[in-house]
Amino acid sequence: MARVKKLSTMFISIMVLSAIILAAGALSPDATPARAAQSSASCTTSKARYDRVGTHKIYVPMTSASSRNCLLGQGNQSTAVAMLQLALNGPTSGGCYGRSIAPDGVFGPLTKGALKWVQEHKLNMTGRAVDGVYGVNTHNAMKFSDDPFGAHCYLDGLI
Repeated sequence: MARVKKLSTMFISIMVLSAIILAAGALSPDATPARAAQSSASCTTSKARYDRVGTHKIYVPMTSASSRNCLLGQGNQSTAVAMLQLALNGPTSGGCYGRSIAPDGVFGPLTKGALKWVQEHKLNMTGRAVDGVYGVNTHNAMKFSDDPFGAHCYLDGLI
């Protein structure tokens, strides 16, 4: 029960932090990595989607226009980053990949390092860039949790 309360508190904290970041205007174009600005929009939020089987809701990073064709990299600050951080963590922290980073909504060096580790060791991205940038290839290979407690992890439905 204490674990559930702790994880619920952490999930609520992420939502509050996201509201603060949005209110402070931290999602200006200047806050996005140069690479993201060149190839696609920055992920700014996360939304519920169905997994590939169509039975489980998962929360994935997206643009405000609900596009999954977006990028996250060092310097981004958003709800999308917090959801990515949760997915990178272990099951006891709402994630799928066993990393241990604070879901603070800030894509810094620890998030980049955790993402590179997942790209290299878990996503079978042979022949693709292991660069610590979340983009289409990473999204298509990553699993996301169906709840903030990391009970199960699923691939996005890609619909």
